[in-house]
Amino acid sequence: MARLLNGDVTDVLIRKLALSLGFFDNAGGWVLLVVVLAAFAAVLWPQRVRSALYRRWVNASPLTRPALLALALCGLVAMLLNDFGVLLPAIMIGFVLPLLVAQLVEEARGRSTRQSTRSSMP
Repeated sequence: MARLLNGDVTDVLIRKLALSLGFFDNAGGWVLLVVVLAAFAAVLWPQRVRSALYRRWVNASPLTRPALLALALCGLVAMLLNDFGVLLPAIMIGFVLPLLVAQLVEEARGRSTRQSTRSSMP
């Protein structure tokens, strides 16, 4: 904190940048970056995602899209300011996946209920 107050943060910023860029030393870091950027794009432009299920999920609740946007913004800030770079938004994607799985399960239950209702009708 003393360095920040004195204005001598150059070495800290260089160290943080070097650690963040260190994830791109192998192909896994680049794949992770592509996944994170695709997730950001899906949050920002859900109407362009080909999956109708995803679009229904985003529109299913009034809080889903704002929550996703908040996570994406936090992930972007974390990626830019933290030593771990692209790893943090990737971890944040892990928090969204259970929500998507729950929507898939709910959708499957709804389909099976509709099918059983149709088959029991005379």
